[in-house]
Amino acid sequence: MAEQGEFTFVYDIELGHQAAEEGIERASEAADGGWKEAAFQAVERVALECQFFTTDDIWPLLEGEYTHEHRAMGGVMRAASNASLCRITNQTAKSARVACHRRPLRVWRSLICTKAAV
Repeated sequence: MAEQGEFTFVYDIELGHQAAEEGIERASEAADGGWKEAAFQAVERVALECQFFTTDDIWPLLEGEYTHEHRAMGGVMRAASNASLCRITNQTAKSARVACHRRPLRVWRSLICTKAAV
């Protein structure tokens, strides 16, 4: 058993997947319901206009909306995927949001885009 302050390294793909699912669920449950609905609608708006996008494209549409749990965006994106609005790709793009420190964001492909490819 690890002492307090020690790291334990457990390598188990299934446990990692389960932990990720639980984290997404906890963040989603902690977020404001009105914010989640507004975020889902923002994803739909972006997916109608853009063939490929990241959450950086979603956040500006949420100006004036509030949740203390920004990690809930993962649950919103999962809900959008489950609703066949978009699918995750294997591509990433660096975030332009200062708070994200240029971290890589997943790129999503719209399944409902009405704009022609450019």
